Amino acid sequence: MELGESENISGKMEAPDPVHKPLDVLLEGYLWKKHQKNKLWKGWHKRYFVLRDRRLLYYRSEKESKGGGRPRGLVTLGANSTVDFVRGDTKDNKSKREIHKFMVLVPPTGMISLGGLSLSEAEKWVEQLKKTIAGLKTEGSIKGEEESSDSDDEEVIVSRAPSAMGFEPCVDKIGKKKL
Repeated sequence: MELGESENISGKMEAPDPVHKPLDVLLEGYLWKKHQKNKLWKGWHKRYFVLRDRRLLYYRSEKESKGGGRPRGLVTLGANSTVDFVRGDTKDNKSKREIHKFMVLVPPTGMISLGGLSLSEAEKWVEQLKKTIAGLKTEGSIKGEEESSDSDDEEVIVSRAPSAMGFEPCVDKIGKKKL
């Protein structure tokens, strides 16, 4: 199921909602992801990454991504996220391949270690991720200013909207209410 499509109660696909359009892909391609949790599966694994809005999704393959498969993982970037190259050796001792490593920190949930096979590929991802995070910081400061000046005048409704990952919170402002 693509972002923006929804499934009705009977399980049939519905047309995308014109109000909630699918998010544009900012960048996509193969990267190496370091497995963090399990000692059995430690090491670098090739995954297909898709950056949409503030979501960094990864799949086992491009085919899985394009075929509507479920992502293997999702990293939601925030205004306090950071992306930086990892200094030091670019050689992966196990596979002997050169990986240009960078790390995405997403407080408080954690981090993900990624790498590109070429320096230019890694730089392209780091640049786009930093640009996305900078946009979130700008968006957050503008929202913060609006909320501090108008917080008593707005009625905010929190609803749940369908997404590719299930349901997630969606905030809609429905006009100003003078008190």
